[in-house]
Amino acid sequence: MSRIHPQTIARHLAVGVATGALPTDIADDAENVVTMVDAGAPRRRVDGAVQALVSAAWIRAGRETASASKPKEIRAAITRLQGVAELEKQLGLAPVAAEPAEQPVPEPATAPEPPADPV
Repeated sequence: MSRIHPQTIARHLAVGVATGALPTDIADDAENVVTMVDAGAPRRRVDGAVQALVSAAWIRAGRETASASKPKEIRAAITRLQGVAELEKQLGLAPVAAEPAEQPVPEPATAPEPPADPV
């Protein structure tokens, strides 16, 4: 789960709500999380609420994208998906890409020696 302190999470969400950066449905959930943090809710409860908020945002954005049929709707839906991804990243919930393990450098192949000619 998130390693970000609940107060930091609340600040990110409050700024998103205040600036209108979050869609209305997400902003309502975000305000509930901010209220929860302000009331001194335990970290585990805040983390669960934030996870639920992000999961619901992905579901809503996915449904919107799936139902989009016109180019303008599709662009708006993709923008919303990008916004959810950014929110997830800011809240410390974005998946971390596994770095590929270092591959050993292959040794250069040596040319086979030609067979000795019997004289």
